Amino acid sequence: MKQKQWVLKTRLFNESKDIENIQGLERNPYDKSTIQKIFTEDFIDKCTIESSNNNYRIIPEWQNLLKKKYFDNLIDNSKDDGKNNLKIINMDISKSILPIVKNLVKNDNVVASGNFIYPPTGYMGWHTNYKIPCKRLYITYATEDKKSFFRYIDPLSKEVITDYDDKGFTIREFNVTGRPPYFWHCVGSECMRLSFGYQIRLNNLKMNFQVGWGFTLYKIYTSHYEWTNTNY
Repeated sequence: MKQKQWVLKTRLFNESKDIENIQGLERNPYDKSTIQKIFTEDFIDKCTIESSNNNYRIIPEWQNLLKKKYFDNLIDNSKDDGKNNLKIINMDISKSILPIVKNLVKNDNVVASGNFIYPPTGYMGWHTNYKIPCKRLYITYATEDKKSFFRYIDPLSKEVITDYDDKGFTIREFNVTGRPPYFWHCVGSECMRLSFGYQIRLNNLKMNFQVGWGFTLYKIYTSHYEWTNTNY
């Protein structure tokens, strides 16, 4: 009798099952005093001087682009269709404070991502970041109180929530999922707003072993094995 040949394929993920836990936004989950020591006047000036203009311009009707109605009219809500109006901060500046951020979140597996300046009427349209599912941390500096905001749609209640920035610093943390329900969010500002984004990835990678017969074996290091039937 001919013995069946088993084929083993592997694929690495940056996420674990925990990423699929749907939860809202956490506001100021860490001590801001460490961040306040970094964001000196010289540091903020450096960010402003070493930023590229990208496509920034004054857009009087910018707030209309961030309303729920605009989100509902997106052609495909599974894609990141949000447009933006902002300046880009030099990535080297964000990387320079990366060791401090790692210590703040107690995780060495942190990567600098989006770093932007939102001048008056600056914004980033509705998007999900679904292509890179992980936990996200954003450190924001605003020159005025409640003149800029982070807006999101609660994945469970579908409620539109506008979280206004404090004058000075606001820290936000949330999960980005790779499948529905996505974490839809956008950003808008009527003042000068600096934003530093970081991806917080799990130290334990999940491996996906596809072993014939339509079964997949998931292994999370230091955890357990789990069989899943993929024939559906």
